[in-house]
Amino acid sequence: MLTLRLTQPSEGPDQHRVEIALEGGSLPRQTAVSRFSFALSAQDREDLRWYLEDFLDYPPRDPLPTIAARIEQRMAAIGVELFNAIFQSNDDAAVLWAKLRDKLNDTRVEIVAGVREATALPWELLRDPKTDVALALEAQSFVRASGQPARRPKFQQSLPQSSSGPIRILLVICRPGGGDDMPFRSDASRLLKGLSEAPPEAVQLHVLRPPTFEQLGRRLRAAKAKGEPYHLVHFDGHGGYGDGGPRPGTHGYLYFENPVLDENDQPVDGPALGKLLAETDVPVIVLSACRSAHADPPAAPLLVSAETEDPHAAVRAFGSLAQEVVDTGAAGVVAMR
Repeated sequence: MLTLRLTQPSEGPDQHRVEIALEGGSLPRQTAVSRFSFALSAQDREDLRWYLEDFLDYPPRDPLPTIAARIEQRMAAIGVELFNAIFQSNDDAAVLWAKLRDKLNDTRVEIVAGVREATALPWELLRDPKTDVALALEAQSFVRASGQPARRPKFQQSLPQSSSGPIRILLVICRPGGGDDMPFRSDASRLLKGLSEAPPEAVQLHVLRPPTFEQLGRRLRAAKAKGEPYHLVHFDGHGGYGDGGPRPGTHGYLYFENPVLDENDQPVDGPALGKLLAETDVPVIVLSACRSAHADPPAAPLLVSAETEDPHAAVRAFGSLAQEVVDTGAAGVVAMR
C-alpha cells in the first residue's frame, strides 16, 4: 500500500509549508515541498460549523436547503483551492500527484501537523479538480498522525485474526438529560445492526451500565485483569469545547452521566480518558460526540524557542480532546472536528 504523508511544520500566520512524501508500493520514494498563503475567513468557519453541527437538526424547509447548497459549493471550492496550493504550486508536487492520482484507492493519506497547525488547514476538504474527488472519501484511509506523543501507543498483541476472534467492543451510550435528551445516534443503531449480521464468534459487544466514567474505569480494568482487554471503546453521547470544566482554560470534554451531580453530567477531558485507555490496553476509541476533535487556534503564537518548547504542553494548552487522548498513549481516535 502507498502512503502519502503531508507534513505541516510551523510557519507564520496564514503562511504554510507542506512537505509531501510518497512512499511504498512499487514506486520509488518521491518528495516535494509547497509554500503558499491560505486562510479561512470567519464566515467560512461559521458556515462550516453550521453545516456540520446545526443543519441536520432542523426540518429541510426553505431557506435552509438553499443555504446548505451554497455552503456545499463553497466547501468544494475551498478543497480545490487548497489542493492546487499543495499539488499544483510547483513541478515536483504536480508530478508526484500525477503518479498517485490513479492509485488513490490503495493509498493511506497521513496528515502530520503540530497542535497549533492542526486547525489552520481544512485537510478533510482536499479535492482534486480534475476528478472532482475528495481525498478523504476516496483514499483507502485518511488520518491525522501525531509525531511526538508523550506516551508511545501500546498495541495489543492479542488482536484477533479473522480465524480466532472475537473482537471485543464496549459501547458507552450517555444521555445525561434522560427522556429530554437526544435519541440514540444513527451510527450506534447501525453498529448494532451490522454486528447482528456477523458470526457470533467474531465480535463481542458489551454495553456499559451505568454509563459513568467511574464504571468505565471498573469495566476496563476488570477486562484487562481477566486477560481480555477491549479492542475498541465506542462513546455515543455529548462532547463540547469550551471553559467551565475541571481544568482552567478552554478544552474539549466528553460528558458522562453521573447521578450524584445536579445536572447528571460529568465532564471528562482528554488526559483523563487517554490515561485510562493506556492503563487498560485499549488501543482505539470512537467518539460519536460533537467537537471531540475540535480546537480553536491560539490567539497568538507561543513565545518560546524551538529548543525549549514542550510539544505536550502545547497539546494540553491548545489541543483538541482527540489530540490529548492520542498524546497520552491511544493508538487511534475517530472523532468529530
